[in-house]
Amino acid sequence: MRVAWALILSLFLGPVWAQEPPSWHGLRPGAAIGGPLDLIDQLGRPFSLARLDRPLALLAFGYTHCPDICPDTLSVMRRVAEGLPAQARPALIFVTLDPQRDTPAVLKDYLDWFDAGIVGLTGEADALRAVAERYRVGLEREEDGAIAHSAYLYLIDTAGRVLLMYPFGTRPEAVLDDLRHLYARGARRRGT
Repeated sequence: MRVAWALILSLFLGPVWAQEPPSWHGLRPGAAIGGPLDLIDQLGRPFSLARLDRPLALLAFGYTHCPDICPDTLSVMRRVAEGLPAQARPALIFVTLDPQRDTPAVLKDYLDWFDAGIVGLTGEADALRAVAERYRVGLEREEDGAIAHSAYLYLIDTAGRVLLMYPFGTRPEAVLDDLRHLYARGARRRGT
């Protein structure tokens, strides 16, 4: 199965990036960012991107006590997934920035409110900090326990390469438009 997705990605993304669309809604990263997500999922199991059964994922960073940005971002992720046929849906991944409070069980309960298919990731503070640095997530813990953090939604592949980044406030329709454009260009390139 993984070989099939790798073939689809190479056929799909290689030619797609070679030709720019009229305009992307997401931002193309100017530098190489991203990387592996070797953490612990909301069921307490080791997780890596190799475990995904689809070639693309939407990735967000945040924490369960976030009052507004994180719930909005998770809602956007859910709406994007709902707007695509099941076989075209990206995986949905949420990485906590608050491992002290966001245990696997807390993540599971929280994420189930949005979509039971969202993979929640936690881990040791050092491992999460390293992942946040690879994805250039800015964060600062405030005195009241809140975490000020950057709020991009990342479209990544199974190698953790960031293909597009969506700033907070991007509408689900814009992400859907980019995904449909990627799929259409890949299909035209393959002649299907």
